[in-house]
Amino acid sequence: MKQLLLSAVLLLLVQLSWAQDRILLRQPSLSPDGQELLFSYQGDIWRMKLPEGQPRRLTVHQAYDSKAIWSADGQQIAFQSDRDGNSNIYVMPAQGGRPKQLSYYSGNDQLLGWKDEQTLLFASRRAYIKIERSYGIYEIPVSGGQPQRILNSDAVDAQMSPNKEQLLLVRGSCRTAREDYRGPANRDLWTYNIKADKFEQITDFKGNDFNGQWVDRQRICYLSAQSGRYNIYLKDLIKGEEKALTQEKKMGILNFALSQDGQYIVYQQADRIFWGKTEGKKQEIKVDIASDYRFDPFIEKSYSHLDNYSLSPTAKRIAYEVHGDIFIGAQHKQLKEGRTLAQGPSRQRAPLFLNEQTLLYRSDEAGKYALYKVSSKDSTATDLYRSLKLKNSLIQEFPLDLSQYWLSPDRKQLAYLLGRGQLWVAQIDSLGQLSNNKKLLDGWASPTGLSWSPDSYWLAYSLEDLNFNEEIFIHAANDSIPPVNVSMHPRNDRNPVWSPDGSKLAFSSDRNNGDSDIWFIWLKKEDYLRQTTEWKALEIWAEEKKPSKKDKKEAIKVKIDFDQLYARSQQVTAMPGRESGICWSPDSKTIFYLSSSNSSRNFEKDRALYSVRWDGKENKALISASQTPYNLQLSEDGKLLFSQLNRGQLAYIQLSNKKLNNLSFRSNLKIDYAGELAQIFEEGWRALEAGFYDPQFHGYNWKQLKKTYRPLCLKASTKEDFQWMYNLMLGQLDASHMGLYGGDNPKKLARKKSGLLGVELWQDGKAGAKIRSVLEGSPASRAESQILANERIIAVNGEKIKPQDNLYAFLEGTASKPTLLAVKSEAGDIRELVIWPSPSLNKQRYEAWVKERKILTDKYSKGELGYIHIKAMGWSSFERFEQELMAAGDGKKGIVIDVRYNGGGWTTDYLMAVLSVRQHAYTVPRGAAKNLKKEHKAFSNYYPYSERLPLAAWTKGSIALCNESSYSNAEIFSHAYKNLGLGTLVGQPTFGAVISTGGYGLQDGSYVRMPFRAWYSKAKDENMERIPAMPDILVRLAPDYQAKQEDQQLQKAVEVLLKELNADKK
Repeated sequence: MKQLLLSAVLLLLVQLSWAQDRILLRQPSLSPDGQELLFSYQGDIWRMKLPEGQPRRLTVHQAYDSKAIWSADGQQIAFQSDRDGNSNIYVMPAQGGRPKQLSYYSGNDQLLGWKDEQTLLFASRRAYIKIERSYGIYEIPVSGGQPQRILNSDAVDAQMSPNKEQLLLVRGSCRTAREDYRGPANRDLWTYNIKADKFEQITDFKGNDFNGQWVDRQRICYLSAQSGRYNIYLKDLIKGEEKALTQEKKMGILNFALSQDGQYIVYQQADRIFWGKTEGKKQEIKVDIASDYRFDPFIEKSYSHLDNYSLSPTAKRIAYEVHGDIFIGAQHKQLKEGRTLAQGPSRQRAPLFLNEQTLLYRSDEAGKYALYKVSSKDSTATDLYRSLKLKNSLIQEFPLDLSQYWLSPDRKQLAYLLGRGQLWVAQIDSLGQLSNNKKLLDGWASPTGLSWSPDSYWLAYSLEDLNFNEEIFIHAANDSIPPVNVSMHPRNDRNPVWSPDGSKLAFSSDRNNGDSDIWFIWLKKEDYLRQTTEWKALEIWAEEKKPSKKDKKEAIKVKIDFDQLYARSQQVTAMPGRESGICWSPDSKTIFYLSSSNSSRNFEKDRALYSVRWDGKENKALISASQTPYNLQLSEDGKLLFSQLNRGQLAYIQLSNKKLNNLSFRSNLKIDYAGELAQIFEEGWRALEAGFYDPQFHGYNWKQLKKTYRPLCLKASTKEDFQWMYNLMLGQLDASHMGLYGGDNPKKLARKKSGLLGVELWQDGKAGAKIRSVLEGSPASRAESQILANERIIAVNGEKIKPQDNLYAFLEGTASKPTLLAVKSEAGDIRELVIWPSPSLNKQRYEAWVKERKILTDKYSKGELGYIHIKAMGWSSFERFEQELMAAGDGKKGIVIDVRYNGGGWTTDYLMAVLSVRQHAYTVPRGAAKNLKKEHKAFSNYYPYSERLPLAAWTKGSIALCNESSYSNAEIFSHAYKNLGLGTLVGQPTFGAVISTGGYGLQDGSYVRMPFRAWYSKAKDENMERIPAMPDILVRLAPDYQAKQEDQQLQKAVEVLLKELNADKK
């Protein structure tokens, strides 16, 4: 309650400061005469007289309305909105009124501007953009009708010139948040002469140039980082002259807009808005808005899932975490209401029962994660579930974040992890007080999967070395014996778990065929030397001597023979896929574990719960993969095995009868919206401070960036604006693999999806939708539902398409459903057909692009070379690569390997293994040669690779293609291919974005990406982040290469490889 009151006070102070201070608005634009302002605030569109008018809200919707732009006559306003769950284009009267939706496509359409008073320009990823990380440029009438692509190139922005003769384009894929990026993927300005069908690049700065706008038919303004900060530049396209209109040095300009005649300009710098003459004096505009909350500042929500849980010693109580709060529930089907034990707006995590009366948890209430406890103040009800008087108190703060902790079986010691790699052990009493803190480890790597021995004397954990191989270590909790590597294997071993009798240490290992299997180590030599029959006899004798309930249970004392302990390992499971999540039965005879069938793809997709005897026998499924069990915990009495299912539901199995029982908890939260944004900012910032791969943060002051951007982020009136400003802060580090994404959003929107046919459309103002082209492999290309170019769809499910109708509006809700179309042929014949629209065309667009490259390779090489495109550096793409070595390379002299537009992954070393094979012998089977002595040389190129190697092999010639959209692991491949001398590298320099990355989850379900490991080129000792792979031969790809069915980079690669192969013959 204290936190909620404090948060309310803080919220009031923030509101008062907003009334006196600047608000954070977005995307200001000007009326045609430059005297009025449009902007987005609270996710709605506002209008204001300049310089000091009273803003008026034009749209009122839960959706995020943005990028409002006036028509040239000032009568209409276009904007984009996610009212249907994805961004679409709308238009409304300039005075306000009901908006009219113009686009309906299941994708995010981006409004660019007005082509003329009757037509809008927008960007969209539709059938034409096959693989490029950009957009197609489209136009659509404000009266309605079909969208039409107007450019045979990809781009991210396009503005029509005043004389309607040219388009001013922005091309390039680097995020504009990266103000200091200097590299091949930077954004540049181009012009496209419509009549001459000619593209011309007009800026060549190595950083980002963007937001180009016409001043008049000869001059443009645009944003550029050439001064070190984003400033506005004025450029004369005829004279080539250029000058800076602004000289900002502390913070760059985010966006700007011009009046219709180019005489007035408005621009945004952080939360400041400036307005004035384009080439004259500007003044800061004060925008005062007294508005109600867009959403309630305190949001009440009910959750049925849980994020994490802990069992009380009796397992009658279950503490769990939901959305950063701690709850307690009862292990009873009729008691469903969860009771709150600790709540935000700070984040409470990792509940752990110290005993039945006291629960430990960690919270960052004091600024970093510290150890807290909650207990009952009611002497008559010490049960935390029943008590109405709770006391939350701080146990201990630490110099670093408390990351994890583990309670010993005797509940007298606590192992805990501070920051990344400090492992400590302390004594803990029944009230939670710590003493005798002892540091066991202090390194860069985090010990994971820590497990206490049953006698509370030893710790076992897995730890990575600098080769990122994970090994199992045993460590005395009092540090009397240093850590001992007990797995000693070059493949990953992880998550050790002691058997309750102290005789075995089980763990998961990748050592057998790359699958993750269950293994264990015999801790004593005498146990390891026993034969299976001897163990069976011992089990029978133990049953015969079974003690009575009155006999005192003998305390476990773990004995370990460390000499060659790693050699006493035994495999338990050998299933294909990944086994993990180990739990032992109380008698140490059975292992419960999780298994998924394929370790190389999605580990979570088909995970099931199994049990198996320690000797690998009696392997049984307990929970099917359809329920996706995870996070196993065994009750202390060993009778109940708990697991989370699917999206967080809790269940348990009674091991006596293997019956599955579901538990249902209802947890009611009151979410402080403003407090949560502050929490997300702080925790995300703190996580990056501790985890960002470069401790010098690329030379930037991370603490100063916090001081600058925190107030700006907390001014955000929507979650979208908060993430936008937060990502601007991240962009100041000039690092790849960064971003804050996802999370809960209080808005509630329709989720409309249109079925996709795979067609491009002409816009001719007539009834129906005229087909421009058909994407191969799409529903419209199939024999049973084929539609041809220049035919016209005139009705969908019996509804006629009028001239002002958009085809995709009729296709909403049709994905994967039989849909009736009426189609008119060029000759005027009408036929009906049933088509099954697709929810996505990503695969078809990609395959069409690859097929075209194969055709071109065959054409350029006259059939002598094969072509393979690697879509991503993931397992499915690698398996396809192996198949394509035969499908595309069989009978060819060499292959072209293409990693352009490849977004990365992890499989470079697999590809290197395939391409680095060198033939050392050849074989001739019986029957292949009539005379072995005379004919054997004819078989010198043959070798039984498929039976001798774990991967495919390619020993013929190859050449590789990369470009500025080759990213991350695709760049590592490009560096390796060139530096290891595997062949010639052709194309354009890669993006320069190579960091190993993970993610850190935040309270609202959002996550901040976490670059954690640098990559250096072995050949040059250069950090591959911000230093691209440089091709041996540089070739640019024409903007309209796809429309002309050409590929200049591919053509050069074919030419070079054929020359190399012919030279080798000589």
